[in-house]
Amino acid sequence: METIETIFENYKAAYGEETPRAEEQEATFSAFNSVLEEALPDESGEDYRRQRELFDSVVSYARASEKAGFVTGFRMAVKLMRECAL
Repeated sequence: METIETIFENYKAAYGEETPRAEEQEATFSAFNSVLEEALPDESGEDYRRQRELFDSVVSYARASEKAGFVTGFRMAVKLMRECAL
């Protein structure tokens, strides 16, 4: 039997690792990108390296949060289905 985490990873893979994003998420990402470019304007060297590190950290956090939310929602759905079956 697949674990909840495996189901999540398979879902992500079906979208090429890209979960569909809402308009609000697109706007927030754009704002973050603008702040990052303003704070670290040099597109080469140390500023660029720091931009990449910050961006990678934010993406990792977002993916971990997304996975945690999926797992929690999945468990809640299973609990509700069990309660309805009784």
